[in-house]
Amino acid sequence: MDTEDSRHTAGHEGIDEHARPGLLLALLGQFAMHRLREAHTVHRLTPRQFQLMVLLNQAGVLNQSELATAMNVAASVLVTHLNPLEADGLIARTRDPRDRRRHVITLTELGVVRLAESERAQLDAEDRLFIALGSSEREQLRALLSRVYASTERPDAC
Repeated sequence: MDTEDSRHTAGHEGIDEHARPGLLLALLGQFAMHRLREAHTVHRLTPRQFQLMVLLNQAGVLNQSELATAMNVAASVLVTHLNPLEADGLIARTRDPRDRRRHVITLTELGVVRLAESERAQLDAEDRLFIALGSSEREQLRALLSRVYASTERPDAC
C-alpha cells in the first residue's frame, strides 16, 4: 500500500519519488526563479542583473564582450541589463584605456552596497528553497548541478 510520502515529494501533488530528474529540475527551476525574482525585486534587481553584479564584483573590471560571454548572452541583450543598472548608479561604463573602442564596466560604491543587500536576500531565498537539505547536501547538490551545467551544450548567446 502506498503511503502519502511515497506518492508525493515535499507535499507537492503530482510529483512522486520516481519523477524523472529533468522534469524535477525544470519544475524546481520555475519555483526557484519565482523565489529569486521576489528576493531581488525588493532590491530593484532581476536575477540576471544580480548575476551580472556578482561577476563584476568577482572580476573587478570587465569589458562588455567579456561580460556577455560570461553570462552567455548577446551584446544587445547585455545592454538591456546594463542600462537600468547604470541609470540607478550601480555600475559605471567607461572607455577602456587600452582600447578606446570598448567599454569597461565596474561596480560603483552604491552597486557594492546593493549587491551585499541582494546577496543576503539571495541567501534567504536559498535557505527557504533548500530547507530540507543539510549543509553537506547543499554543497553536494551545488557540485552536481555545476557538473551538469558545465557538460551541457548551450546555444550561442541569446
